Amino acid sequence: MEYVVQLITEASGFLASITGFLVWLPQAKRVWQDRKDPARLAGVSIPTQVLSLAGNVLWLVHAIGIGSFWLGAPSVINVPVILLTVYLVRRSQTAAIVNEGLQALVPEELPDGEEPVLADMPVLEAALTADVDPADPEVASAVQHAEDFARAV
Repeated sequence: MEYVVQLITEASGFLASITGFLVWLPQAKRVWQDRKDPARLAGVSIPTQVLSLAGNVLWLVHAIGIGSFWLGAPSVINVPVILLTVYLVRRSQTAAIVNEGLQALVPEELPDGEEPVLADMPVLEAALTADVDPADPEVASAVQHAEDFARAV
């Protein structure tokens, strides 16, 4: 009888761990696929991710403390997945903010014969059409030059 109880306990722990792994897969897949589309990632809640991260870390610590492999197993996968999700969403949000700022510097209509400001600033033109890393010194420099130019005009 004790063997049956132990078998049921191990099987239920295994199934619970699999469920714990699978619960994050749809979110992780969506974030990965939409990592360059800030509008599609707008619905991903960073506070929810941080709370989930805290919960997973606490379950892992608890599992280690009581020596329960199955209790902590999902956290071994979930913690890196949650960290990657937070990183990708934050990077996307930052890129969106930079892109909005750069777009604001481009006049909607130019007088006849005038070239757009971006024609003389290829880094800005590239930043408007690509994934922007605001920590990139070239992007930061281009943004600063564009802001200086906008103030001078």
